[in-house]
Amino acid sequence: MEENDKQTFWRFTIRYNVILLGGLYLLLLVLTIIVMKFRMEGVIHTQLLLCLFLTLLVALVSWPVCVVKTWRRTKFDRKFRVLAMAYLFGVPIVLLFVTSAIMRLTTRLMMP
Repeated sequence: MEENDKQTFWRFTIRYNVILLGGLYLLLLVLTIIVMKFRMEGVIHTQLLLCLFLTLLVALVSWPVCVVKTWRRTKFDRKFRVLAMAYLFGVPIVLLFVTSAIMRLTTRLMMP
């Protein structure tokens, strides 16, 4: 039974915590850079801003869902629970600093 729980946990972790949340982060990063480029040119694309808003909304709903589901799927081992929660709460903090550095670099590269 425990082996089946571990397989379910790893399948969920790879599909949702890594691929879904990571993909949403990359999509948000790309959309933000594109919006920033157009704003520097003085153009505002409402469809692009709507796409950015909807992606942000999906990401903000997906993250707590992933936290709750991960918590429920790690009943079999406390070590996995601690590691998964550290990943889910730690990675966004690290990405915040990485994203700010990427945005500063992008702004410098776009400036004439």
